[in-house]
Amino acid sequence: MTTKTVVLGDKAVQVHVEDAAEVERFKQESAKALADAEAKLTTTIAAKDEEIGKLKADLKAAQDAANIDVDALVAARTELVAQVKAIDAKIDAKGLSDADLRKAAVAAKLGDEMVKDASEAVILGMFKAIAKDAKPADPVGEAFKYGVKDADPINDAQAGYVARLTRQKEA
Repeated sequence: MTTKTVVLGDKAVQVHVEDAAEVERFKQESAKALADAEAKLTTTIAAKDEEIGKLKADLKAAQDAANIDVDALVAARTELVAQVKAIDAKIDAKGLSDADLRKAAVAAKLGDEMVKDASEAVILGMFKAIAKDAKPADPVGEAFKYGVKDADPINDAQAGYVARLTRQKEA
């Protein structure tokens, strides 16, 4: 009976020559399976690291978004809506972005052809040009200047009735 020395782990053992080939095949298959498992684990770890990086970036973006100055945004939007209303009071700002509001104001003032193929930057420039001359509505100032106008039809009818009675008495 002939033996052959085979290394298993950190030990050398003697096995039959017929069994030595089988032991070597087992060692190769085990090494390949281990290498495949390590490669899969490395790929999984890399994918998880990528996901962690993306989540960290998303978290930072969300924290930055939470730190915005809401009062400044509201003031800027209010000013834009006032400028747009001064250009054309018929424009409804509800649901429109700032860019869409500026585009609608320029189209109302200069025509649809002016904004048809214009970039957002060009529209912004046109908007600034027409907005500088537009006077925003001042309902309080107008009330002081012209007085409060009552648009109640019942009161208008009453005033008309009194005026007719007054004219009849004078005649």
